[in-house]
Amino acid sequence: MPVKVAQEPWGTWVPVDRGGWNKAGRALSPLIPLALAIPLARGTLAGYRGWRNSRRLPTGSCE
Repeated sequence: MPVKVAQEPWGTWVPVDRGGWNKAGRALSPLIPLALAIPLARGTLAGYRGWRNSRRLPTGSCE
């Protein structure tokens, strides 16, 4: 049975995978860094807001 192959830039030949999971992985892989960046940005902004607002309270205030 013939198998489709592609040549990589460094000269080796590899079989071409055209399966559904491979297509889904290639489509979703750019979203992984974005999914990690959103919670980290939210945590950073929450910490900054807390630090910024803590300077506005008068000394000795319990509010």
